[in-house]
Amino acid sequence: MKLYSFEKSEQMLELAKQVFPGGVQASRFQLIYGSSPVYITKGKGSHCWDVDGNEFIDFILSFGPIILGYAYPKVNQAVKRQLEEGVLLTFNPPLQNQLLKKLIEIIPCAEMATLHKTGSEATSASIRIARAFTGKNKVAMCGYHGWHDWCVRGGGTTTVPWERPPIEKTSQVPGVPPSIKQDIYEYDANDLTSLERILVENKDEIAAVIIAPEEIVLSPLKQTLQEIKQMTHQHEVVLIFDEIKTGFRISLGGVQEYLGVIPDLTTVSKGMANGFPIAAVVGKKEIMEAFTKTAISGTFNPETIAIIAALTTIEELETFQGPQHFWSLGEKLITGLNNLAENMKIEAEATGWPLAPMPFLRFKYEDLKLREAIRRDFFTRVIRKGILLHPAHNWFISLSHTEKDVEHTLTTCEEALTVAKQAHVKK
Repeated sequence: MKLYSFEKSEQMLELAKQVFPGGVQASRFQLIYGSSPVYITKGKGSHCWDVDGNEFIDFILSFGPIILGYAYPKVNQAVKRQLEEGVLLTFNPPLQNQLLKKLIEIIPCAEMATLHKTGSEATSASIRIARAFTGKNKVAMCGYHGWHDWCVRGGGTTTVPWERPPIEKTSQVPGVPPSIKQDIYEYDANDLTSLERILVENKDEIAAVIIAPEEIVLSPLKQTLQEIKQMTHQHEVVLIFDEIKTGFRISLGGVQEYLGVIPDLTTVSKGMANGFPIAAVVGKKEIMEAFTKTAISGTFNPETIAIIAALTTIEELETFQGPQHFWSLGEKLITGLNNLAENMKIEAEATGWPLAPMPFLRFKYEDLKLREAIRRDFFTRVIRKGILLHPAHNWFISLSHTEKDVEHTLTTCEEALTVAKQAHVKK
């Protein structure tokens, strides 16, 4: 199999720069300049095809939303039926109540729920609800919680938590007034002394602590979440789990169900509706009722297509034990990659980010130039051989992925590791 080329993608990108600032949506940039696709024409199951006609096994899955697989028949059929009944109705569709009840049933902390359209909207709504409930303004956050003013981080910072610069080195984002950040404090989830310091120095002023479980990679996940919960409750602070990525994937009820560490509020979105835009905030009744005291709205929040897609997606995940499938293939991929690295004497480690259903391979050479060269060559060859693995973001597995997909991926990775090692590691 020859290496893929991406001439049409690159031509389209140059044309797009004339009409779209930068040419692409923020996260949809070319992963490796000149060596990865920019435009995808269709997807089916675990595979997708680009404008150059190249076929890929996709472990990026639109950064997480495609949890069942592309063009999943049962979801598409439900959506087509709902199209005939209306997409956006003047008042509330009964489907909304069905979905909210389902979320309350499956997510441990959920006693009430609200619907939104994106993960950024959901995290922002959760913060506003926590502030309205507590009457306090300050918030402690960790990592990425969306692009809204209160939480957006400075440009140029890597998404890989193992390589992220110290918090104090993140830059101000142009267009965001510095004053907005005056009540926002960042802590390091892998060093909870930073959170303890924030809580002590701002005693009785912190409304909420928000944590995305995938930020915890250098310390035990369950123990760290338990410690965060203990600290927040000791200081009477609302604890929010940002399960935008981990919800419906680590288990149906997210990391909190899998580990038994229950927060006060939770946000979910990506795995909720197999690519249709929807999100939710769920949590304890006494806190969620503060929703009625503040101002949170959205014309498109009760849109029926995404709601029926979510109901159908959750039903399929329940019927076919989706999380168990993600764990099985994730562990197979992680074990296979670690065996390759060990046998080939390559300084690399495959791990869950934070757990097996969200795998990742990181290179661990101390020489930064060598590490980057091997990483670039590895991911370049893997992508040009038809496997979409992100070099700086956790990967995802769908219900449509098969053991054959994983086996083919491991074979391709072995070849790519061999080529990268021969090019850069001295014998």
